[in-house]
Amino acid sequence: MFKKTLFLAVTWCFAASVVADPVSVRYGFSTDGPPAALIDYIKQASAVQNKLNPGTQPELWLNTFHGPNTSGGSVVVQYPSMEAFAAATKRNQESAEWAAALQKMPASAQLRYTGLSNVLWQEADAKVAAAGEVMMIFTFEVLQGGTAPLVEFAKKAAATQGTIGVQSTFRVVAPTLSGDNVGTATVLVRYPNLTAYAEGTTKLAGNKTWQDLLATFPAANYRISYTALSTAAAL
Repeated sequence: MFKKTLFLAVTWCFAASVVADPVSVRYGFSTDGPPAALIDYIKQASAVQNKLNPGTQPELWLNTFHGPNTSGGSVVVQYPSMEAFAAATKRNQESAEWAAALQKMPASAQLRYTGLSNVLWQEADAKVAAAGEVMMIFTFEVLQGGTAPLVEFAKKAAATQGTIGVQSTFRVVAPTLSGDNVGTATVLVRYPNLTAYAEGTTKLAGNKTWQDLLATFPAANYRISYTALSTAAAL
């Protein structure tokens, strides 16, 4: 338990250099016991995080379809810059309230993934996720050409979906510190709810403009390595 709690403390608070771009931190979790206990713990820890660092409200995403990772979820916190992340890290490290919150992690829980990513691009109306929102996750291995072509394609995809009438919001992130995921980029597509996701998928399936756009995807540059669906929970 001590090692697990120490690991969680370190991964929630590792140091950072200063870069004036948004960054996103993600913590993947699973549990051997009832998920309600872990979710309650995350809610309490997130409340302390938001109290110490106003404006950095965490998001809780529960895995709806994640292949072998379906049992579990992730907490995502976005910061306006690496500098803001470093400042929050320092406040958390110096806070007795934060240290106490970490000690309450259920013994049945496991933190199985920690990653720090740069937000390469996101739509201007991107907001903290509300409960019930749905997110499709597409992770790509970068084979050549860097991430710029993927970002440009995502921008076109977002504009095209908006024209077609799909209620979606795009974000593209690339890991700075994510273990085996370094060398990848991820496109995150959010929908207001599962109904909007289903309706959007149906619209796109039969739309020629969308199919023509998909045909322009730079397939020689990227290989998809992971596809998943998550649902946001209230914190």
